[in-house]
Amino acid sequence: MIYQLALPFLFTMIIHAADSMSYALRLGGMRTRRITIAISLSGMLLLLSRTSNMAQGPLLGSMIDSARESGGGSIQMGLHIIILAAAVGTMIAILFFPTTVRWSARMVVHLEKAGSIPAMMKSLFHFSKVKNAWSYVCLPRLSMMRQLVTGGLPRRLMLLNMIVTAIYTCGVLATLYAAYMNPQQAVTLHNQQGLSTGLRPFFSLC
Repeated sequence: MIYQLALPFLFTMIIHAADSMSYALRLGGMRTRRITIAISLSGMLLLLSRTSNMAQGPLLGSMIDSARESGGGSIQMGLHIIILAAAVGTMIAILFFPTTVRWSARMVVHLEKAGSIPAMMKSLFHFSKVKNAWSYVCLPRLSMMRQLVTGGLPRRLMLLNMIVTAIYTCGVLATLYAAYMNPQQAVTLHNQQGLSTGLRPFFSLC
């Protein structure tokens, strides 16, 4: 079970870290007044997230099938570990969020000058620029959290975002566990995964 969980744990961590980091890229674009360029840049992280999501699905399905064949009682623990991976990925994003905002503000400017992402990446891989990147490293501080609460960020937006993330995190795992508990309805339950993933953009528009 441990070896079966290693890759799904890694991919789940990447998915949630990349999704959370995409907000930092957009915030960096807002600070430089180049939000359109920042959104195109955040597509790189979202592509990484979606690719990891594609790889995660078959691995989770294989884990459910193996547990069904062996009658394993540790499937609940395995799913809880996957949810833990989502929390770890989000915590990594929180840790690197201020640094990513600063880096993204510079990357947006470089992307505007270079004209394309490959040209920008080529220009960034110079020793002087890599060395200069360390000056933008910043760890999160408690004062940043206070600014979120007192800085006018809509609480309704934060609440909806928490609900959406919770549904997105647990929805697919819940349908997989339901398919494990009711093998005769596995196909029906598998097709219900779209309900959990489809609600995400709906709530994002609210």
